[in-house]
Amino acid sequence: MSILPTISAAPVLEQSPSVSSARRRPAATSAVRLAASFVLLASSAFLLLSSDSDTLSSGSASGSGRYLGGRDPLLTNLADLSGTKSAAETIERAKNPPSAGDAAGAGDEGAKAEGGEESEEHAAETVTPLYWHIYKAGGTSVKSVLTFCLDLTVASNFGVMKGHDLDTEIGVMQAGGHSYVNVDTISWPGIDRAAELGLAESSLADVVVSPPIHNAVNKIFSPSHRAMLFTVFRHPIDRLVSQYYYLQEASWESTYNPDIAKETLGEYAKKYNNRLTRQFVGKDVPMKPLTESDLELAKEVVRTRMIVGLMTDVEGAVHRFVKYFGWERPDGDADRYDACMIEQFNPKEKEHGVAMDGNRHKHPKLEKGTAEWEEVAKENDYDLSLYRYIVEVYEEQGRTMFTEDKKSLGETAATVS
Repeated sequence: MSILPTISAAPVLEQSPSVSSARRRPAATSAVRLAASFVLLASSAFLLLSSDSDTLSSGSASGSGRYLGGRDPLLTNLADLSGTKSAAETIERAKNPPSAGDAAGAGDEGAKAEGGEESEEHAAETVTPLYWHIYKAGGTSVKSVLTFCLDLTVASNFGVMKGHDLDTEIGVMQAGGHSYVNVDTISWPGIDRAAELGLAESSLADVVVSPPIHNAVNKIFSPSHRAMLFTVFRHPIDRLVSQYYYLQEASWESTYNPDIAKETLGEYAKKYNNRLTRQFVGKDVPMKPLTESDLELAKEVVRTRMIVGLMTDVEGAVHRFVKYFGWERPDGDADRYDACMIEQFNPKEKEHGVAMDGNRHKHPKLEKGTAEWEEVAKENDYDLSLYRYIVEVYEEQGRTMFTEDKKSLGETAATVS
């Protein structure tokens, strides 16, 4: 049974702009609402890929979000998951944190590292699962599981269909037999609107999905309304190679750019270097120089504030998420859930010299040890260091939090370099 707040009492919105209220906000003028509608709908279609697109707009990742004591929102607005085996434990600790003295006496490494700032004064009122959708890292499959296999109420960008981007009150809308909060957590303007409507405070979403993670954590969440972060990571070079070929051919995407083919893979890697680390710390839009402190922040978040999955075992990662967040299906629904999972995770097809992603996109495989591999690796030194650490944390979580996992840790380690 899910540990998350029930949504049965939540306002269910009809598929029309006119809805009954769950949370009152000042109504916008018709002109402002029309302008907001245009911005949200235009941006929702492409901003999933925006941090990797040639059409980036300038802006601050930190925006006007809520910081605590000048510390990064990844530390203040994300719940500390270290030492827990379930979201229920994390929620209990976030809502009833130990005092600084108690934490130090108990050897609470996380609390000591934060100088005892996580005290009763900053107890969380709500804690919501947050899935970081990393582009070209199995995110579409995971999002499908959350929506179609688990039937969770999802906040992504589906909830602004049918004119719901004009809603001035937060609520839940139905589409295709599934439930969505009427916000857009994919685009930057949508994230601003979700924060204004009080998405985190409402507890309407079973899970929030967002690609610009630093911006989402900063704007939507706060020390009083935190997120529990989880994601699936992919080897940085494999992810970049996939993106390089995909955007040359994906004419159905608004980020489609056939001119990428005029660049060598090495040139492309230099332009979009260390994307994972940049997205973690909010230095992707606009691109700013990275430092060792940025890498250490990203590692601390991986270690203490997220459930880690790997694309080399994405189905296993999903099972970890389901277990941790208490999303197990009841016995009567198990067959449908199993069938849905099989549909999402068919074995990946492979052909000689060709790699195929989960979205069935074929592209040439970059072989490790080649000059081209080394060129790309040189441009992604922070990401490669971070990914090695991510795999270590994945293995450690398997030993301490998911002890029933049968996957060989040696197998996982072999995929790191």
